[in-house]
Amino acid sequence: MDQVLARKNWRIALEIMDERTGGYISNILHDLPNLDLHPAALKDVLLKEAEELMASLGGLVLARHIDPNKRKEIAEQVYHEIRDVVEKGVVMLGVIEEEFGLDRERLILKHEMQIKNGER
Repeated sequence: MDQVLARKNWRIALEIMDERTGGYISNILHDLPNLDLHPAALKDVLLKEAEELMASLGGLVLARHIDPNKRKEIAEQVYHEIRDVVEKGVVMLGVIEEEFGLDRERLILKHEMQIKNGER
């Protein structure tokens, strides 16, 4: 039943995922009061995460000449920052799909074709 409901409405899918994962989704979006899934609110959260990722990447570049254990620690931080951006980005994709009535399957195929054609 969850799959049927999730296909009908993206927000319902998000609620089902949050329930099934013990709050994982709401924890990803802890910066959004009352899970305000408006594109403008998500934009701010995504930009904040992107800035944190950029700072971590800068630290990784500068870490070339330091202790390998410290470099590994910095690399792990970069990994987590990338995951933060990706996870919030996926939520943003769903919000944009819903807000503008986009066809997810068509867009996925189009995106994959653009990659295959070297356009992305």
